Amino acid sequence: MNAGVTEKWINPSVEHLAAKYLDCRNVVELLKKQGVNADIIIFCETQLDEVKTLLKSRCWRKTTLIWQLLHRVNEQLILVMGAEELAAQGHKILQDLKIGSVPDNVRTDWIIKIDEKVKELEKHLADSTASINLAAIAQLFKTASKIINECTDDRFWDISVRKFFALIYGLLLLLTGILLFVNTGFASQFCLTIGNIILIGAMGGLVSGLITSDQEYISKGHFWVPTFYYVLVRPSVGAVAAVVVFWMVESHYLIQVVPQLRNKCIESTCERSYSPPANTTQESKGSLAVVLQNISAAGKKSRAVKLEAAKLKKMVPFANRSSNSGEGKKSEDSLVTLKSAEGKQIYMYLLLLFFAGFSGDKLLKSVSCKLNTKMFAEAEKTKETKK
Repeated sequence: MNAGVTEKWINPSVEHLAAKYLDCRNVVELLKKQGVNADIIIFCETQLDEVKTLLKSRCWRKTTLIWQLLHRVNEQLILVMGAEELAAQGHKILQDLKIGSVPDNVRTDWIIKIDEKVKELEKHLADSTASINLAAIAQLFKTASKIINECTDDRFWDISVRKFFALIYGLLLLLTGILLFVNTGFASQFCLTIGNIILIGAMGGLVSGLITSDQEYISKGHFWVPTFYYVLVRPSVGAVAAVVVFWMVESHYLIQVVPQLRNKCIESTCERSYSPPANTTQESKGSLAVVLQNISAAGKKSRAVKLEAAKLKKMVPFANRSSNSGEGKKSEDSLVTLKSAEGKQIYMYLLLLFFAGFSGDKLLKSVSCKLNTKMFAEAEKTKETKK
């Protein structure tokens, strides 16, 4: 019973492959005993020997290849079926077309063709005098089965690619977090340096790749170049978007954080952050009053003292007016104004930079990859082109 495939321990997910192989092997041996077409039997045995060798090796690396070989064996076995088996196979193909991953425009045409042939077979079984070309029907069923199998293989290939990139994005996200921790782990504060801004934006881009449904397309035969491209484009676009948003916030162009952040660092204990003293204006006014009293007590002894008093009188009122009117003017000029608690503005910055990387990956990557996605969908004949 083909010892060697099930004797050693295999991955539980590969047991389905082993069961499919054993089933095909038993069918081929049965047909061989019945004396059917020798060429087809030899072809099937050769393919199954290759599958057996792959199953004994590290088959987790060659799962796609094993399924391709098993599909070819099943398609060839259709050619040696009788009328009864072809009628049953036709109903199975119709069911696979209805629930499978074949594109809609292809599915409709093939359902009509297969349904006609199935009715001819049933008519032939009911009335043996009705003429029918079993070889032509078998070839048609073989082609339809091959189309279904190829579409299924393509979809599972897309799923494996999606999971592969999700694993890479997860590892890169962990690495980026470690780098961010190392940058601040040996300091007493976390500061918004250009390096930290880039890392936060890259994390946003990687998270976008993890939780969104964008498909990374890898054509068959070209694996590593698309892999490196997608691995680099997401964190790079996220980092660029974070830097651009930071510049926009700092220049108050279209967006600003109110009150304005003065110290771009967080204490390592995460318990407090810098906030300007609330009595700065009162202290300046008090110091101004003391100076004015000293000047008046001196009795205006010199012209230099008079000029200094006049200068101090003008400084504080001008500063108050500029700060109040300036914030109102900037709030009116900015398209988006984000309000934060006093001393907690840096957390708003971190949130903005992260979402900048996240949304920047969604927007900029979709624009840059739109043409590539369309060309790939047009090249893959089993995929529907996205308009």
